[in-house]
Amino acid sequence: MNIDGLQEYKKKIEEINKLIENTIKPEIYSVFSNYVQSLGIKYPFLENIHWDQYTPSFDDGDVPTFRSVDPEYSLSEKFLKEISGLEECYDTESMYLHLDDRYVEKYLSGDSYTIGKSIVKYAESNKELVESFNKEFDEFCNIFYSIDSDIMKIIFGDLAKVTITRDGVVTIEDYEYY
Repeated sequence: MNIDGLQEYKKKIEEINKLIENTIKPEIYSVFSNYVQSLGIKYPFLENIHWDQYTPSFDDGDVPTFRSVDPEYSLSEKFLKEISGLEECYDTESMYLHLDDRYVEKYLSGDSYTIGKSIVKYAESNKELVESFNKEFDEFCNIFYSIDSDIMKIIFGDLAKVTITRDGVVTIEDYEYY
């Protein structure tokens, strides 16, 4: 192969990168955004869906492999305030619709306890809605897990915290992994 062959190869790579940046990324953002937005309309308690993705930087002898960590969801502060009667809701990262009384009694205290008990009561009173959401979220997770990790890295980046709000806004923040 001569220098012209390398130049041609370089040009093809640049075209592929432009295609990814200008077409594929926006399309994938749109698909994720529209889906989470549809969930936000259907389920008033949903604030966002988020996940972290990174290549570990520590050296344990194995070659570090990029990974996207399990997606999670956050409940909206407005929803938590409504069901708990509290004026402020702090530390709600671990509040999920599948909380049960045993977990709440054992692990939560103060306002977190009040919120946890309120979530349990809400889930019991709105069983069909909560089950429907959990089913849809599980389906999302199954599709998420089937996406090749190299694609996720290309689309959303390495060392990234990806958040998609109920309004369909996609944000990518730097994520520090040690």
